[in-house]
Amino acid sequence: MSVKRAWLFCISVLVSACGTEEHRPLSMNALYNNPDIAGFTIADKILPFEFPRDHGEHLDFQTEWWYLVGFVEDENQREFGFQFTLFRQALTPETPFDNEWRTGQIYMAHFAISDIALRDHNAFERFSRGHEHLAGVNVSPFRAYLEDWVMASEDDMSSSLELRTKDSGYALDLTLEVTKAPVLHGDDGLSWKSPTNASYYYSIPRLKTSGTLTTPEQTFKVSGNAWLDREWSTGILNPNYVGWNWLTVHLDDGRDLVLFNLEPKSDDVEVMPVGMFVEHDGSRTRLSPDQWRMHPIKFWRSWPVGWELQIEDSIFTIEPAFDDQLMTTSVRYWEGVVYVLADEQRVGTGYLELTGY
Repeated sequence: MSVKRAWLFCISVLVSACGTEEHRPLSMNALYNNPDIAGFTIADKILPFEFPRDHGEHLDFQTEWWYLVGFVEDENQREFGFQFTLFRQALTPETPFDNEWRTGQIYMAHFAISDIALRDHNAFERFSRGHEHLAGVNVSPFRAYLEDWVMASEDDMSSSLELRTKDSGYALDLTLEVTKAPVLHGDDGLSWKSPTNASYYYSIPRLKTSGTLTTPEQTFKVSGNAWLDREWSTGILNPNYVGWNWLTVHLDDGRDLVLFNLEPKSDDVEVMPVGMFVEHDGSRTRLSPDQWRMHPIKFWRSWPVGWELQIEDSIFTIEPAFDDQLMTTSVRYWEGVVYVLADEQRVGTGYLELTGY
């Protein structure tokens, strides 16, 4: 992809962020369905993961993200969800440049809070070029940042993280304690998203969370759990697919669950669902495609926000904490808190991400 064409692509993202109400924002898929991948490394074989190195950037790949979601409550059981994501998009495989202000990297960050009692979801967005004073990721000590939105660790991210974000009267000041080691998805970290596209993908499935969450109403002292995803790839989304459904769950019994499937453009396109349980001790149990299925049972506008989930002989209902948790950012997607029910009793909480609808 030429630098000129890459800049035009990124400018289109920025323009959509500033458009009128009638201007249709980009789908998340637009970022990951880019055919101009010449010169970038492709995720097509199993490679050894190494920490803390792989907590950092992989600049030879086109796309990368650091993604954190969590569910917390205050001492009165008032519930909130939160999200922080830092996206890196390469304009060109050429790196490094002869001038630190001439960069081949664009960063986009999203920060959101769902106030469940008020059924109120607020999302914020920032963009920056890559530069040590503006945006980027350091490995040791770990620091992923865009301006003053920062997710950082005093060490190499092996024990805890600090998250600090603020915008328009909303803020997070949280400590996230790592209680389970990173788990690799797919084939030792190589996660196939279609027969021809894959990513390198791992998660830290449960981080004990505490600190303060602020809304324009007040500051709340909160605690709960969070989930961290890390993924890097080149041309992740095959054009035969329109989007994806991604669900992560913290079950009350201490297990964690993640499920992912693509939405095909037609019935003759192969679907490659991925599922995994993370046990109490951090070991993973992969779910084969014939062990689980998800079926939408509730729609908000065009978004399937409620689901029936069957895992072998167990049936769960995935119910949104409230319907409108749409990320009204320049890249539009639904990202929100869900409850997990079994026999009408809550047995867990999670986050659901929907794109392509």
